[in-house]
Amino acid sequence: MKFERESIDGYEKSTELKGMPTFEKWDIEGKDNTVNVLVGKRFIVTVDTDNMPEGSARKIAEGLDLNALANESSK
Repeated sequence: MKFERESIDGYEKSTELKGMPTFEKWDIEGKDNTVNVLVGKRFIVTVDTDNMPEGSARKIAEGLDLNALANESSK
Protein backbone atom coordinates (compact mmCIF):
# COMPACT_ATOMS: atom_id res chain seq x y z
CA MET A 1 0.00 0.00 0.00
CA LYS A 2 1.47 3.33 -1.06
CA PHE A 3 0.92 6.48 0.96
CA GLU A 4 1.86 10.05 0.16
CA ARG A 5 0.87 13.34 1.76
CA GLU A 6 2.41 16.70 0.97
CA SER A 7 1.71 20.13 2.46
CA ILE A 8 3.43 23.47 2.89
CA ASP A 9 4.99 22.03 6.07
CA GLY A 10 6.68 19.06 4.39
CA TYR A 11 5.71 15.53 3.41
CA GLU A 12 5.15 11.96 4.52
CA LYS A 13 5.37 9.05 2.10
CA SER A 14 5.93 5.35 1.82
CA THR A 15 8.78 4.30 -0.45
CA GLU A 16 11.37 1.54 -0.72
CA LEU A 17 15.03 1.49 0.20
CA LYS A 18 17.10 -1.44 -1.07
CA GLY A 19 13.81 -3.21 -1.81
CA MET A 20 12.57 -2.83 1.77
CA PRO A 21 9.39 -0.97 2.79
CA THR A 22 10.24 2.52 3.99
CA PHE A 23 8.37 5.48 5.46
CA GLU A 24 9.87 8.96 5.07
CA LYS A 25 8.89 12.19 6.79
CA TRP A 26 10.25 15.70 6.15
CA ASP A 27 9.44 18.83 8.17
CA ILE A 28 10.50 21.97 6.31
CA GLU A 29 10.45 24.40 9.25
CA GLY A 30 12.67 22.39 11.59
CA LYS A 31 14.60 20.68 8.79
CA ASP A 32 13.71 17.38 10.48
CA ASN A 33 13.95 14.22 8.41
CA THR A 34 12.99 10.71 9.54
CA VAL A 35 13.27 7.41 7.69
CA ASN A 36 11.88 4.13 9.04
CA VAL A 37 12.90 0.94 7.22
CA LEU A 38 11.31 -2.47 7.79
CA VAL A 39 14.26 -4.86 7.56
CA GLY A 40 13.75 -8.59 7.09
CA LYS A 41 10.15 -8.36 8.32
CA ARG A 42 11.63 -8.34 11.85
CA PHE A 43 13.42 -5.06 12.51
CA ILE A 44 12.57 -1.40 12.14
CA VAL A 45 15.61 0.80 11.58
CA THR A 46 15.00 4.50 12.23
CA VAL A 47 17.28 7.29 11.09
CA ASP A 48 16.33 10.72 12.41
CA THR A 49 18.13 13.95 11.50
CA ASP A 50 17.55 17.46 12.83
CA ASN A 51 18.49 20.75 11.19
CA MET A 52 19.96 19.00 8.15
CA PRO A 53 19.09 19.14 4.44
CA GLU A 54 16.15 17.24 2.99
CA GLY A 55 17.06 13.64 2.17
CA SER A 56 19.88 13.44 4.71
CA ALA A 57 18.25 10.64 6.73
CA ARG A 58 17.71 8.58 3.58
CA LYS A 59 21.35 9.03 2.54
CA ILE A 60 22.48 7.78 5.95
CA ALA A 61 20.10 4.80 5.76
CA GLU A 62 21.38 3.96 2.27
CA GLY A 63 24.88 3.69 3.75
CA LEU A 64 23.84 1.06 6.31
CA ASP A 65 24.30 -2.66 5.63
CA LEU A 66 20.62 -3.45 5.95
CA ASN A 67 20.95 -6.72 4.02
CA ALA A 68 23.28 -8.10 6.70
CA LEU A 69 20.69 -7.26 9.34
CA ALA A 70 17.92 -8.83 7.23
CA ASN A 71 19.96 -12.03 6.93
CA GLU A 72 20.75 -12.17 10.65
CA SER A 73 19.28 -15.34 12.11
CA SER A 74 17.83 -15.48 15.58
CA LYS A 75 20.31 -17.24 17.83
